[in-house]
Amino acid sequence: MSGRLGRLGGRWNHYCLGKLPFGDRRDVGAGYTMAAAAVLAITVAVPSARLLEVIFGPHSIWAMGFIGVVGLPVVVPTAFVAGSITWRYLRSILPCSGVGAGVVATGLTYVFATTIAAMGLTIEFFWTNPDTMPTGLLFVFVYLWFAVGNIALGVLAWIAVPVGALGGAIYERGYSI
Repeated sequence: MSGRLGRLGGRWNHYCLGKLPFGDRRDVGAGYTMAAAAVLAITVAVPSARLLEVIFGPHSIWAMGFIGVVGLPVVVPTAFVAGSITWRYLRSILPCSGVGAGVVATGLTYVFATTIAAMGLTIEFFWTNPDTMPTGLLFVFVYLWFAVGNIALGVLAWIAVPVGALGGAIYERGYSI
């Protein structure tokens, strides 16, 4: 298995990252890799909404549609930033560097994307309710942060964490050959 990951990582690093701006730098290349992993996770997860609708009821298909439409412009850039931060600052202290860094980058992506989504929803709430007190806005932000984060984690973690770990492993194997 590691031979296949090494060949795949070598091809990824040469043909994909070699063509992108600053893709040869380890942190930027990791950002590109984690952004590609986020696109893959959303691409797999959104069509599976039909299966989730059968299992969990009709509300899950709307949640997956929302994640597909809103998730791509928010999650992909945050995955790039999370991957770059992870490989620049945390990779040297993580055990099993590729898989561990991929999982940590996926977790940071959840934190960053949830914060951006909650900020956007809080601004929309303030826009429609301008007489809200600042403490009320803080409560709304914290509530939305946990609500959006729990929904995203519950709906997408089954695919995002393994794809992030696999992306990290492929990226690291490409440098080890």
